Amino acid sequence: EKDEHDNGWTVLHTAAFHGFHRIVRVLLHYEADMASLDETEWTPFYYAVAEGHFDAVRIFVEHAKQEIKESLLAGLIGTPYTPMQLAIINGHYEIVEYLLNNRVKLTQVTETGDTCLHLACKSNDVKLFNLIFRKDTDALDKRNRSGQSPLHYAATHDCDSVADELIKKRANLELQDYKKRTPLFIAVQFSSAKTLELLLSKGASVHTVDRLLKTCVSRAVEKSSFEVFQILLNHILDNFQHLLNQGDDNRYTPLHTAAENGKIEMVKVLLGSEGINTVARDYKKRTALHLAARRGHLE
Repeated sequence: EKDEHDNGWTVLHTAAFHGFHRIVRVLLHYEADMASLDETEWTPFYYAVAEGHFDAVRIFVEHAKQEIKESLLAGLIGTPYTPMQLAIINGHYEIVEYLLNNRVKLTQVTETGDTCLHLACKSNDVKLFNLIFRKDTDALDKRNRSGQSPLHYAATHDCDSVADELIKKRANLELQDYKKRTPLFIAVQFSSAKTLELLLSKGASVHTVDRLLKTCVSRAVEKSSFEVFQILLNHILDNFQHLLNQGDDNRYTPLHTAAENGKIEMVKVLLGSEGINTVARDYKKRTALHLAARRGHLE
C-alpha cells in the first residue's frame, strides 16, 4: 500500500531508495508492484538507479517479467528521464555499464534534446564519458534544442578533462548554439577557467560574436570572474589587441560594459592596456565615463 504521508511511496519505494536490496528481493518475491508510481511519477526502480544502489538495480532487472522489464529499462513508465539518463546524470558508472550489458540503448534524448553524451559532459568523469562515447560516437557534435553540443556542456560545467577528450576526438570547437555562442563563449560566460585555457590552447577562435554582436571580451567583462577575464585578456593582448575596442550592437566596447557594471578592477586593467580607446562612444554618443557617472560608480 502507498503511504499518503510520504509522497505516495510504497514500501518498495523506500527499500529501493535506501538500497535495502535484501528487502527489495523479498518484496519482489511476493510480487510487489515495481511499476508503482509515487507523486513525482517515479518507480522504485528509478530511485535505485538514481541513488546508485547497484545490487538493488540488478535485483529489479532479474525479477522483472519481460514486458515490465522492457518498459522500465526503456523509461516508458513514469519520470521523463530514462534509467540510463538517470545513471549518467548521477555518475553511476557501474550501473551504466550494467544497463549497456542489458542492451539498453543510448538513442533516447531528454525533453531538451540532450543525448547521453551531453549528460556525460556535465561531470568531469572521463571514464564514464569514454564508456558512453564508445557506444555512440555519432553524438560527438550533436546539438540539443538550444543548439548546444557536448563540448558546450563541458564548457558550462568547467569539465576540462572531458573537454580535452572531446577535442582529441575532433569535436567542433567553433560550433555555435542558437544564441551564436561557441564553447569558448560558454566557458567565458560561466567562468570556466580551466576549460577556457584549454580551448585557447587548442586554437579556439576569439573572433566570433554572439547574436548581440558581443565579443568574448565583452562577455567576459559582463559575466565572468576576474580570473577568467585576465586569462582571456592576456591571450588577446598577445595576439588580437583590436578586440579591446570592438563594439556590440549598441556599440558598447568592453570598457563601456565594465564601467556601466561597476567592475572597477576590470576597468583598471583595461585602462592600463596599450591601445585602449577611452573615448569610444556607444550608439547614444556616450563614453565609458558617461556610463559610469550615470550608474553612480564614482570609483
